[in-house]
Amino acid sequence: MHGTRWASAVLATTIVVGAGACKKTEPRSEPAASSAAEPDAPKAFGSRCVWLAFKGASPAAVVSALGLHEVAPSPWRAGLAGAYAGRVFVTPPLTDAGWVLAASTRFPDPGDRKHPDDATPLLERLSRALGEVQYFGTDADVGWQAWARYVNGAPARKLAYLGADNLVIWADGTITREEHELGLAYTKEGLREPPFPSEANVFQVAGAWSVDPSTLEARHLPPSVGTLGAL
Repeated sequence: MHGTRWASAVLATTIVVGAGACKKTEPRSEPAASSAAEPDAPKAFGSRCVWLAFKGASPAAVVSALGLHEVAPSPWRAGLAGAYAGRVFVTPPLTDAGWVLAASTRFPDPGDRKHPDDATPLLERLSRALGEVQYFGTDADVGWQAWARYVNGAPARKLAYLGADNLVIWADGTITREEHELGLAYTKEGLREPPFPSEANVFQVAGAWSVDPSTLEARHLPPSVGTLGAL
C-alpha cells in the first residue's frame, strides 16, 4: 500500500510473519500461491499494516469487491508473507458471524498534511458493495493508529491519529458503545493531550467490533486456506 507511508521513512525491515506482523516495504519477490494449497493454522498479524474486516461477506465477494487479480488459494503463512510484500491476503470466515479479513501493506491510508485521504473513497465503495466494512491500521514506530466503521457507503465512526506529527487525521462520527467501554471515547478536542491512541487500542477496538487478528493463534482455530491476490 502507499498506505502507512511514514513507516518506510523510519526503517526498512525484513518481513516477519507471526504476532510481530509486518513493516511496510517495497514489494519484492512474493510467495506464489498454489492451486493445491495445503491448509495450515491461522497466524496472528496486525502490526505495521492495514486490515479490513467484512461482516457476512464471502471471501469470493471480498476478492471481487477489492478487484484483485492473480488470485489463487494460499495457506496462511504464505498468504501473510505475500500481504506483507504488498499483495492482499483474504482470510476464510473466522467466526460464527462470518467475519472475513483482508490484510495488506498496500491498502490506502487516511493521508496526512502532505497526502490526500485515499482510504475514505475505498471504504465508501466497499461498504456500498458489501454492507459493513471496518478499517484498522497501526504503526507504532510513528504513532499511527486508525480504526473506522462504514455501513452501506456511509461512515459510522472514524478515528486516525499520527503521533509523529501530532496530527488528528480522523475523529468523526458517533463514538461507539465499545469505544466507551474500552475508555477510548476520543474526540478531536480530546486528542490535544495524552493519552493518545496506541497499537494495543487498535487491537482492542478490532476485537470488540469484529476480530482481533493478533489473537488468532491463541484461538486454536482449525487449519484452513485463504486467498492471495494483487491490487
